[in-house]
Amino acid sequence: MLHELVPSISSRSDLCIISDRHAGLVRGCREIFPSAAHRHCLRHLRENFKKAVRQMGISDVEFVCQKMYTAGNTDDLDLFNQMMVDIIKIKPEIHQWLVERDLSKWTLIFDGGFRYGVMTTNASEAFNGILKRARGLPVQALITTIYYNIVRMFIRRLEMIIAEEHQSNNFFSARVQVKIRKLESDARRIPEPTRVNLHEFQVFDMSSRSYRVDITPGSNSLCSCGRTIIYHMPCAHVISCTAAVRLSHLEYVSEFYTLNNFKMTYVDEFHTIPDKQFWPIHDPVVGLYPLTPPNFRRRSGRPKSTRYRNTMDERRHESSRVCSHCHMTGHNKTTCPARRRNH
Repeated sequence: MLHELVPSISSRSDLCIISDRHAGLVRGCREIFPSAAHRHCLRHLRENFKKAVRQMGISDVEFVCQKMYTAGNTDDLDLFNQMMVDIIKIKPEIHQWLVERDLSKWTLIFDGGFRYGVMTTNASEAFNGILKRARGLPVQALITTIYYNIVRMFIRRLEMIIAEEHQSNNFFSARVQVKIRKLESDARRIPEPTRVNLHEFQVFDMSSRSYRVDITPGSNSLCSCGRTIIYHMPCAHVISCTAAVRLSHLEYVSEFYTLNNFKMTYVDEFHTIPDKQFWPIHDPVVGLYPLTPPNFRRRSGRPKSTRYRNTMDERRHESSRVCSHCHMTGHNKTTCPARRRNH
């Protein structure tokens, strides 16, 4: 399966592949894409971590797993160190389990900027939802359903991007614009930076932490907080420095966040499938082999559909209201029937 991706993405530099830690995927990425950065999905790793924690006899599994998830998902080195210290205090063997998994593979802070801030395979998992209705269909209906569902998705996404292009000042995708506006708002609360030389600044945040910022024109912005490398866009410290010297911080945003690059993902067109009478004749010489049924006998009855579920498939349980008067669930003090009877 991975071999089919080679013609499309083999020429791309700084390629990053995010997946679970399945042995076949790890080996395949290493053999087929030796120069790519292979990273692990944080949610899948959390499930593996949860099993390891249970085997070590820890009582509050969810508490420990939340510490691990926070450590992997944070871009703050101090918070990461605090979470890891808390895990060591609970049980040193758990901390060792995480360190052995290579911090660069599952943490955002030590990623080196390959992930662009993407920590999970949620995008591909969401894509699987498009194919959900096709499960259990005959082969021909299965392929037809998958094909037209993908076509509809591409058209819907492309129309959305074109609509955004027609709006004024929409150079970046909608989600990136929201992120940039949030950073601009954070930058306004930062005290005026101190200029050290032509392109270097010293910035203090509201908690008096100091950061070194470099905004050399024609290159990527750099900040000692590390977020410019992680997300490939200016952090609030960089934006405060560019504002001080009347420069645009948008030139430091990666081109991969532009609407044009977003559009290139869905710009290729699908075409109508010809009727069967126009299909080419089977010819092994040119590689057109006839499709034959599989060489095994199908069992009688309806085939079983087996899917291993884990906690990622579980829905969050809504918290039940507890009445402060009678301590029963399902209502509050104002609507308590016992309180009404007493009055």
